[in-house]
Amino acid sequence: MYWIRKLQARVLAGDHAAAIVAAAEAERLLWMTPAIFERADYHFYAALALIALCETASAGEYAEHREAVAAHHSQLRAWAEHCAGNFAGPAALLATWREGLAAIALVHARDAYLSQAFDRNLVRCPDGTIGYIDFEDDPGETLPVAECQARDWLSYLHSTAMLVDAASPHAAATHWHATLADASDEVRQRLAVAARRMRWLRNLPSGRRWGRDTQRVRAVASLLARWYGNEGPSRK
Repeated sequence: MYWIRKLQARVLAGDHAAAIVAAAEAERLLWMTPAIFERADYHFYAALALIALCETASAGEYAEHREAVAAHHSQLRAWAEHCAGNFAGPAALLATWREGLAAIALVHARDAYLSQAFDRNLVRCPDGTIGYIDFEDDPGETLPVAECQARDWLSYLHSTAMLVDAASPHAAATHWHATLADASDEVRQRLAVAARRMRWLRNLPSGRRWGRDTQRVRAVASLLARWYGNEGPSRK
């Protein structure tokens, strides 16, 4: 259905106001959509758009948005209870993302770092553990360890930001800060500085013609801005 796909595209592009317009059109025609997966996408992405708008909503709008999100969540939860295998997508995605966080944290706990900590270079081994595809380049030849580790976190988030933003950015923020609670003050400070310096990148154009890399940078800048706010997280 056109309006559901439009809704999804606008959410992934970060244009939440346009996503709400598309959601209203999709809802009007939802009775013509027999496929349950199309309906699930409608409820899921409409809820994501509303949650994003809550950040700048007035008190009255906030209450309306929360009520609408609760309705979408109720429908998705009902489907998940009856057919968990089909509707566990966002939760499963977030769980896999958390495994990546834990894998990188394990490397850092050994006072080490990765050469290219993108999600494509983290693989699941036959024994179920997460392994790392390493490369010959060593960022430690020119950067201190804290800088290398901060680089790992930013690389991983850059490669997963669009998926995280579509799944559950608020829940992901909790996992992100919980994992980084064990990082050194230097690493966390570097990430807070990076978040502040990257804020302007949220304003990059969202059109497809600018390419997927541009959208990844825009997505990671938006996540960091939301997760760190104006001041950044408190120090240990």
